[in-house]
Amino acid sequence: MQHLHALKEDPALLYWGVWLVKRKADDKISGDMGFKGRPDKNKTAEVGYGFLESCWNKGYVTEALAALLNWAKRTAEVDKVIAETHLDNPASMRVLEKVNMQKEKQTESVLYWKLDLEDIH
Repeated sequence: MQHLHALKEDPALLYWGVWLVKRKADDKISGDMGFKGRPDKNKTAEVGYGFLESCWNKGYVTEALAALLNWAKRTAEVDKVIAETHLDNPASMRVLEKVNMQKEKQTESVLYWKLDLEDIH
């Protein structure tokens, strides 16, 4: 709802919020993924996601994230994508590793990631 209210104020946010992800096999919603707002002045956008537990460990998150990153690259509005994971979430870390995101820094509880989109082929 928050994104819808923001979209009302700024229609340019249309694709820079949450996207629902559906499984190809049965068209059921498996989770959501998207950007936490428009790219900043440095052409950096932050990505986030959440999927139903029944959809974990099946490659859906990795496939959806790879597609989202490719979409971002095609827009030419983004040069770098960032993300963060809690240190107690190894599955999410593995997803980010699979799409070639690199660890950038770490705090006591969070790991920060980045990917230069020019590295996507």
